[in-house]
Amino acid sequence: MRLTKESDASLSGTRWQVTSLVDGDTASSLPAAATGKAWFTLDEKAGTASGSLGCNRFTAKATVRDGHLTLGVPRATRRMCDASLMDTENTLSKIFDRPLTYRIDHRSITLTSENGKGVSARAQP
Repeated sequence: MRLTKESDASLSGTRWQVTSLVDGDTASSLPAAATGKAWFTLDEKAGTASGSLGCNRFTAKATVRDGHLTLGVPRATRRMCDASLMDTENTLSKIFDRPLTYRIDHRSITLTSENGKGVSARAQP
């Protein structure tokens, strides 16, 4: 048997499935209605981010520099959804509305703002 180490997921080009909301040292799961629906992908070459905030799709300019990710004003669809999906979407919008530090640990990423709020996500195959 030959063992090999799988490399860390790449920041760019990976579909990151949001799994939890972070507030300081506490992480909480997404509401059941939003589980599996919020995700994002970064394209460093094009300078964009796109994905879903749980209900609506979005795209935004994205800048990655010195361990930080900054998103521009997003363009998004305008669907009305279940209240828990809209709450999750509003929370994610507020988190993505400020510069974020990112940390990749194998197949997971944590994005955190200056105030300690953020998200954790897993790389999708």
